[in-house]
Amino acid sequence: MEQCIYIQPEAFERANLQPVREIIEAGLRGEKKKIAALGASVSKGEAVKKGNAFLNKMEQKWQGYFPGSTVPEFINASVSGTFSAHALFAMESLMAEKPDLVFLDYSVNDPGQYYLQEAFEGL
Repeated sequence: MEQCIYIQPEAFERANLQPVREIIEAGLRGEKKKIAALGASVSKGEAVKKGNAFLNKMEQKWQGYFPGSTVPEFINASVSGTFSAHALFAMESLMAEKPDLVFLDYSVNDPGQYYLQEAFEGL
């Protein structure tokens, strides 16, 4: 993974979505890519029915939008109840998997301490 994209809702229209396009195009060519999620309970899918977690839904949407394409490998490295600082430790092992795209889901559990804000910004 060569670049990180953080998209705020108001910035969505001007965001560089080229990395996402490249993953879609690779799948259409039959190439296998990796998409990962790193975060807390929201991305892990805590308290949702099996198959309804974020990456499960993404895989289902992929199959619907791009039938016949190669579906990416989806890696869920999320751990419920963790703070942003957890990502600083988890990122190294996730990067060993060489994901092409990583969705970050942090700060929901952060209690507001400044050092956690620095950890989130450090991602």
